[in-house]
Amino acid sequence: MAFSKARLYSRKGRITAKFFKTFGHPARQLVILYLASYGPSAVEIFSRDHPISSSSMSDHLEQLRELSLISYKEKHPYIVYELEWERINRAKKYILDFFDELEKIKNKQRKST
Repeated sequence: MAFSKARLYSRKGRITAKFFKTFGHPARQLVILYLASYGPSAVEIFSRDHPISSSSMSDHLEQLRELSLISYKEKHPYIVYELEWERINRAKKYILDFFDELEKIKNKQRKST
């Protein structure tokens, strides 16, 4: 059995990679955009327009919950999800920091040529 070597990278690099991976699927992007637009909502409502099965939707919601980008409350008979804005802002910072670093490298290369 192979072991992941991700632990050999910086903590910041691992966190950034997790955010990129989580935002990397259109179903998860649409869930986040829906919750941002309409606020807390039952899964039955926002999953209606998705072209994926309910089990696939559950998997995507689990990935968003694992990074605490969304949370849920049981309001019988529904499960209501909402965005965790503090965590969304943290994800944004990690992703923007990555692109800022990329831009610095690009600018440094331009100056040296």
